[in-house]
Amino acid sequence: MIAFIKRTMANPQVPTWHARFLAMLPAIRRTAQISFRKIRPELRNELTQEVIANCLVAYARLVKLGKEDLAFPSALARFAIAQTRVGPPRRKQSQDPRYHVELRAASKGV
Repeated sequence: MIAFIKRTMANPQVPTWHARFLAMLPAIRRTAQISFRKIRPELRNELTQEVIANCLVAYARLVKLGKEDLAFPSALARFAIAQTRVGPPRRKQSQDPRYHVELRAASKGV
């Protein structure tokens, strides 16, 4: 008979700022979706998720520095969108030349 290992989950502590970030999440997501509206849907979803992840990291850093009062959803989203558009390629799709053309066209509002 195979015995399964019982793993006890330690009660992970959720950071106190987590709820405040979640309150900003709809505005961040909306800003990203509007910004990437001219990009094909599957790439748009991936870019939106990258923007959200970037915002979370930036927000956590602001909290760590004691500057949480400077964190506004629109500013976090705009900064993350700019980083996503010009940042280094991190995704498999970024190796596809169509990816760069599509992002450039969306940036110019074509």
